[in-house]
Amino acid sequence: MPMKRTIIWRRRLALTAAALLILLIPGCGTHAAGDTSTESPKVTSKSEALKTVRIGAVDDNGVLNDNARIAQAKGFFEEELKIAGYKPEYISFGWGGQPLNEALTAGEIDVTMSDNMSQLILRASGVDLVAIASINSRIQNGVAVHADSAIRSMADMEGRRIIVPTGSTPELYFNNLVRHYGLDTDKIERINTVSDIVSVFAAKEADAVIYGLYTAYYMEEYGMGKTIEDTYDHPEWTSQSLVSGRRTYWLENPEAAKAIIRALDRAQKYAEETGRTNPDEVYAVLSKDELSQKINKRIYGYDTTFSYFKPVIDEEGLRKVDEVSQYLLDAEIISEKIAAADFVDTSYYEAVMRAMPPQ
Repeated sequence: MPMKRTIIWRRRLALTAAALLILLIPGCGTHAAGDTSTESPKVTSKSEALKTVRIGAVDDNGVLNDNARIAQAKGFFEEELKIAGYKPEYISFGWGGQPLNEALTAGEIDVTMSDNMSQLILRASGVDLVAIASINSRIQNGVAVHADSAIRSMADMEGRRIIVPTGSTPELYFNNLVRHYGLDTDKIERINTVSDIVSVFAAKEADAVIYGLYTAYYMEEYGMGKTIEDTYDHPEWTSQSLVSGRRTYWLENPEAAKAIIRALDRAQKYAEETGRTNPDEVYAVLSKDELSQKINKRIYGYDTTFSYFKPVIDEEGLRKVDEVSQYLLDAEIISEKIAAADFVDTSYYEAVMRAMPPQ
């Protein structure tokens, strides 16, 4: 059974608004001091005690998201970590990146699997966080309006009220839409809310909401709204989730890092192979009930090879880190831009790929 813990965490004004938001984001010469060995992982004997890797989950039941969910549900994390002498412990902290940040800062967890924005905020606070792999390189965003609304696209948004949480990936998406459509933001009334998004929208105190696409589709399924914009045609506007931990943790536990990457690689390959003949099986693994499975089919169905689950942090991933870092700097949420080349360490991934047998 997944272990639950509750952490009392302080709200930190600008940092909290940015980190609470996200529900649910081959090596490019970006190297830190990670392990570069090409040797196969050491097999742990039965007599050796397994070390615990504490993985933070943004879910009340210790359930991970996206490709990490597949690796968890199929037992790939357990299998790969055991070979390397480790075992996973999934610790729940509820929705949002900020609780995970507080937990990692306090030493309650070793690994965070969350959005890149939350992780960059933590890095900026002084924690030497390093990302080693991708969980989902293209988290889709969307814009929802009321079911009976005359709004057809963001081009119609001037003179309207729209929920855009400040200091968040939805705000970054909003900024891209504003530039794309040439909108005058002085003519748009923005509502900054997080915890009561659904209630504010349901009461028609807002004409539209920008958030993760899952939320937009969820509202559709309950007859609350319809989706008028999404990021399928603009992958550069999608979000990203990463596997990160303290630099010292990865240096002291390189085999754990590589085991996590191997598990994620197996999960993506399982999804790709299964997706050729029965993608519904993959959607079921990713879902907790029939409704979420229906929504996940819509979200993930645009690419049944599930290529966005590959654990590599490629050029697109590095660009997203740079874009989010610049956004946080411009919004004065962080005081200095964090270079992707310093935040991302691809050496563990590259070591895993070199050790794999030829295809």
